[in-house]
Amino acid sequence: MAVMRSGMGRSSGAVLMRARGYPRVIANPLLLPPRLLFRALDDLHQIALAARDIGPRLSTLQDRADSIEEQLGEAIDIARQIEERGREAIEMAERIDTRAQAVLDLADRVDERASEIMAEAHTIQLTAAELALRGGQVAEALPLLQRALEIAEPLDGTVERLGRLVDRLPGGVRAPRPPRAP
Repeated sequence: MAVMRSGMGRSSGAVLMRARGYPRVIANPLLLPPRLLFRALDDLHQIALAARDIGPRLSTLQDRADSIEEQLGEAIDIARQIEERGREAIEMAERIDTRAQAVLDLADRVDERASEIMAEAHTIQLTAAELALRGGQVAEALPLLQRALEIAEPLDGTVERLGRLVDRLPGGVRAPRPPRAP
């Protein structure tokens, strides 16, 4: 290739350059048209300006990348905290579920006991109704019993004398009476 650039003879480099689509002979830069030379120099100038500006731009991009990396680290930390809070919430929900099941079991037992109490209350109600009926019967019989007592009280002395008479009869032994209350 160096031979081709210098414009000297033909070599295998020239064949290679033709195969790649390059012109057969490279022209001397001093022989190029001025417009093409200005265009090349302008392009070179633009490349130099871009090279000069690329440093601060790369620095700005690096700063942005560092900022994004820092923010990403903070986001990851927040995500870990959220995950931990979620784990704690799940554990608490499981404990609440266990407690709720215990409350439901207790409510079932209370319901069973309430059913038993209601059955007992019904039995008590029936017994109270029967007791009220009997009490009414006793209340109805009370005046009759008082009248019988009033009739029997004056006969008390007579019954006692009759009992002593029976004791005197042959074979008639009466059981001892308990002492009488005053």
